[in-house]
Amino acid sequence: QEPRGENEFEERGEEAGFPVKLQMWDFGQCDPRRCSGQKLARAGWMKSLRPNMRCRGNAIVLTPSATQSVCPNDRELVERDGVCVVDCSWNLVDDLNFTVLRGGIPRLLPFLVAANPVNYGRPFKLTCVEAIAACLFIVGMPEASVQVISKFTWGEGFHKLNHELLSSYAACTDSASVVACQQGYFDAWEREREERRSKGGGDGWGRGP
Repeated sequence: QEPRGENEFEERGEEAGFPVKLQMWDFGQCDPRRCSGQKLARAGWMKSLRPNMRCRGNAIVLTPSATQSVCPNDRELVERDGVCVVDCSWNLVDDLNFTVLRGGIPRLLPFLVAANPVNYGRPFKLTCVEAIAACLFIVGMPEASVQVISKFTWGEGFHKLNHELLSSYAACTDSASVVACQQGYFDAWEREREERRSKGGGDGWGRGP
């Protein structure tokens, strides 16, 4: 079942700091009222950066311009320096110049499916908070993963939709093993997509018949 509303968010008043350092380069392309990263920033869990600012330390930077996948071996970096994401519109991502972003260790996310109301069931099109939750789970920090996305009313659905994927990636070791693991899931999605198209359906994963 798809989540109700659009980026529904639970405001809970004063928040204690999040146990993992979170940063976000903000390209100013998203509606701040709906942006999951901006909402985490307002709650005091995320530091917002302008694109010309350097990401602190050796944080894991989740960016489509990376060449290696995030993996369990990255846990020490995440525990020490945290996670940094790029906040931009998926409709404009191909126009961004990622070379201006400085600092951190760039990483890709493996095949995962969005649970947010805008792109529910679509692979790869995650929000900032979904990307962070995925990264934390894969490196072996499932409690922090659940905590960060629990602020969103649709957040529980992300782990339900991706439970098998996330658990499989978390059982890997390095980037190469994560990439090899994702291939089987990606191939299964491709087959399902072709079957749905042949029946006049859409491209979503995990949607009802």
